[in-house]
Amino acid sequence: MSLPFSTFSWSGPKAMALLGAGVRARIKMAALVVRRDIVTSFQKTESTGETYRSSKGGQRRTLHARSEPGETPAVQTGTLRRSIQVDFGESFLGPYANVGPGTVAGGDALKYAKFLEFGTRKMAPRPYMVPALHRNRLRVGAILGGIKI
Repeated sequence: MSLPFSTFSWSGPKAMALLGAGVRARIKMAALVVRRDIVTSFQKTESTGETYRSSKGGQRRTLHARSEPGETPAVQTGTLRRSIQVDFGESFLGPYANVGPGTVAGGDALKYAKFLEFGTRKMAPRPYMVPALHRNRLRVGAILGGIKI
């Protein structure tokens, strides 16, 4: 029995480059969908937690609202929201993308980002990354499922 012409296999550097470009494009698209959701979740959240006044270095006291445990963190300065980025790269397994807080102006990593996501001994979590991935799992699956090999 002969196979139809459309089922022949192909390989080589040109074929791998074409395949790799398609995979990278889909991974990038999926990562950007999740990043956009994380950033907009900060914008849409109205904190229902306790309000308090803060002062820093003798400056005027500002009114802030804490987020309740389990809610997306309340925006106070916007630094965490601005730090959400996508890092694309290649490993021996192929292309990948990391989504999450990176560094901000000045080069400091946001140390409190992981405390908000996972909580601490004294503070319940205020997750923002895992819920975004869950909200977009079908969309990400559809994007990545479209990879043709």
